[in-house]
This record gives sequence, C-alpha cells and structure tokens, in this order.
Amino acid sequence: MQIDTGPARPRASFHPLAAWLGMATLLAVLLGLAGTAPAADARQHGATGNPWSTWCVRYTPGQLARMPQRLAARCRPIRQRAARRGALIFTPHAGGHLPTRRVRWHGERRATWYGPGFYGRRTACGTRLDVETWGIAHPSLPCGTMVAVSYRGRQVAVPVLDRGPFSGAHLDLTGRVRTYLGFNGTDIVRFGVLPRHSLPRHRL
Repeated sequence: MQIDTGPARPRASFHPLAAWLGMATLLAVLLGLAGTAPAADARQHGATGNPWSTWCVRYTPGQLARMPQRLAARCRPIRQRAARRGALIFTPHAGGHLPTRRVRWHGERRATWYGPGFYGRRTACGTRLDVETWGIAHPSLPCGTMVAVSYRGRQVAVPVLDRGPFSGAHLDLTGRVRTYLGFNGTDIVRFGVLPRHSLPRHRL
C-alpha cells in the first residue's frame, strides 16, 4: 500500500560561498568586540584621551604575555613610546617594563658604582656579584627591595643586594646598572621604591 505524502520537498543545498561569508561575518564581529576592549576598559577606569595608550601601558610583562597576540602586538609600539617618555620603567627582574606610576619616588640621592674589583664575591644579601648582576647597595633598605633609579632620561628598577656605599654616597650601583644608565663616577640620581605587590611574587 502506497501512501501519498504530497509533493516532495526540495532538499536544502549547501553553498560554500555562503558558509565562508558567514564565517567572515562572525570573525569580523569577534575582532570588533576585541578591538573595543581597550576603550571599554579605559572608560571603566576613568581614562581620557587615547584608550589604547592607557590600557597598554598599565599592565606588567606577565599580564601582557597572557594576552591574545593581536592585542599584544598592538600594544608593543605603544609601550616602546611610553618607555621613551618615561611612563614605563625597565625592570629586569619582572621580565620587561613596569608602569612608572607604581614607583614611589623619594627625591634625589648621590650615587656611585662598584664593579670589577668585587666580581666573584658574595654580597651582604648572599648574591654572587658578576658583570651581569642588576642591583644596588643601600645602607638600610631590606634585601630584595626594588629600587628605581632615574638618570638623564633613563630609568631602571633593580633589587637591593648589598650594604653600602661607604664613601658618603647614598646608593652604590652595580656595573650592569651603571652601563644601562650611562652613569660614570659619582653623580645625582632620582631615587624611588616599588611596592612588593608590583612584581611577581616568585621573582622576589
């Protein structure tokens, strides 16, 4: 027995072009949402001006490493410009640059440096000093305190790893810090401290 079910329904056809257009539309929407992330984030934090500049500069290297590559790539030149104008400070122990706003500046101090004659020795904090050691000697700050030093437009944040100086200066820079800052002899530098929470805990 044959049952009449009426006229046959046409089968839905698959159009590759339509599928590609749909995927392209979805990708454009997702990219658009990602592109608005800095603007929304900046507005949430009361930023003015270019939201990308505010958003890219305020993060640590570790946070940037966890960002999507597209966002990190857009932030890279912005952070380079920010470092040149002093909005970011080079912090080797954090793996890159940190926002300068994290530094608590304490004015100017007289600094000197020490190097080759001390290489191979252990400092008062237990670090063996060599040509690649980033750090300073300070008479009273606890070992591991991150100290910011600014000199003639260049700035760096490094840990206290020794006691001193004993020559009437306030800070003693290692040879590596001296080279980076372009510092020589004895001179006046700007001095500040980074709070402990500004750096990854496992690097302190």
